[in-house]
Amino acid sequence: MAAALSRLHVSDRFPASNNVPLPLGQFPTRVTDAGGLRVKRDDEANLGGYGGNKVRKLAYLLEDARARGLRRLVTLGAAGSHHVLATAYYGRREGFEVAAVLVPQPRTDHVVETLRATLAQGALITPARFGWAGVPLQVATLLARPRTGLIATGGSSPLGTRGYVDAAAEIAGEDPSEIVCALGSGGTAAGLAIGAVLQGLACTVHGVLVADPKSVVPWLTRRLVERTARLVDPRSRTLAREALKKLVIVTDELGRGYGYSTARGDAATERAAVAGIVLDGTYTAKAYAYAEDRVRRAGATAQPVLYWHTLSSSPRDALISAGSENAFVGDPATGNVADIYAALLPSA
Repeated sequence: MAAALSRLHVSDRFPASNNVPLPLGQFPTRVTDAGGLRVKRDDEANLGGYGGNKVRKLAYLLEDARARGLRRLVTLGAAGSHHVLATAYYGRREGFEVAAVLVPQPRTDHVVETLRATLAQGALITPARFGWAGVPLQVATLLARPRTGLIATGGSSPLGTRGYVDAAAEIAGEDPSEIVCALGSGGTAAGLAIGAVLQGLACTVHGVLVADPKSVVPWLTRRLVERTARLVDPRSRTLAREALKKLVIVTDELGRGYGYSTARGDAATERAAVAGIVLDGTYTAKAYAYAEDRVRRAGATAQPVLYWHTLSSSPRDALISAGSENAFVGDPATGNVADIYAALLPSA
């Protein structure tokens, strides 16, 4: 078991391939305007049927898994994790078996629909027995199978984060004063901060914290900046330091915690809908509300604020109807879908 646990970080450090990402998405994504707020539409990166920020990360991670000769992928997240859904979808499309350990999350229609879409991809779903504390042991058990590798939470290993290092090149012509994005596992914000340095952008990157605990996630994100900078340019002594100067972690939009919507986020959701932008209460609504505030404070004559939209706009009901809810709890011989819902979706 100790050997399996030690494998949790191996793929983060040593990519096996030449780092040419798989063509999972349609890039560059466009930039639109929403009442003076510039919006980077990674929600539309859905060439394969599912968009959002996970596509850029998985393009690197799945290519690396293929180069390693892996057959099975293990990942982890909350019950309504968009990352787990994207990994299940693209992993299956690329020929991998996908398993995931999930922790409970407050029940909302959005979370239920996302979990249903994940189950429809045929992933092996194991509910966490003791919350996040028990996840490492359960993940290690799944990793004990041969030709099995880990995809980190949110795809936010240094290799996955490279997807957003690259993405910064797409907004060089925008010249924003600030980039705003949701910050959960940290890969999007970390990658954009590094990419902004490499592209010579003067902007700061504001990651709006949406995950608990406040005392740990910011530290993990800064650590991810350092690790990713070493992967991108092992000889640089300044890249991580300059990227950390650009990174601003915003902690006052979290509300009750991960998975709980806020009044500010709900109001932002209604305003964004007028511009054709769909938000969710856990991640993007909180970041969008903050981005709107930054526009108001900057004034009409200031450089633009760019909100990076990370939620897929692809309809999840299409993913549900295209698949079948054939995942199981732990042992496929005894598990059933009803058990998964009962274990993972307590009432809000």
